[in-house]
Amino acid sequence: MTVSRLDDPGKSNLTLIEGFLTFCKQNPDNDWDFVLVGAYSEEFLSDIRNITDKYAGFADRIILIGAVYDRMELAKLYEESALFLFASLSESFGFVYLEALSNKCFIISTPLNPCKEITDNWKYAAVFNYQNPDDLAVKIKETIGKDDLEKLTEEGAEYVYSKYYWPIIIDKLNNKLLKL
Repeated sequence: MTVSRLDDPGKSNLTLIEGFLTFCKQNPDNDWDFVLVGAYSEEFLSDIRNITDKYAGFADRIILIGAVYDRMELAKLYEESALFLFASLSESFGFVYLEALSNKCFIISTPLNPCKEITDNWKYAAVFNYQNPDDLAVKIKETIGKDDLEKLTEEGAEYVYSKYYWPIIIDKLNNKLLKL
């Protein structure tokens, strides 16, 4: 799955789609789908059709959800996913990484500093080259082939909880302020 403004060129979601479809074509026995969450334009739909036309038989694996504003519905989509794909050129902090990892999604991303930090120096993520769908296809195959993938995603969720959960952060801050 991915979550973003889908037609934003800086998010490079077309690379994600092509990389996923390349993975599907190279591994035709897989049954994975790619869920895209976020607002998009009619032009983006046309761009997707141009890509899916090159991957006969796999177009139905691309599932456009559209914008999701209900946090519980979004959390459910994350929970139903095993991987979170992200191809942004730049990102300020990257709340989507926190959302994905806290819901036990292993992250496959471009090499952005927020992802490196949030995934404990890539422990819970794999990196692919920006705008390189072939590299993404390789990373998807390598990731789903990990024997310890479920364990890693559980550890990743615990890591995010311990480092970024607001009540824990506030408690630490409060304790430091009380010592002043």
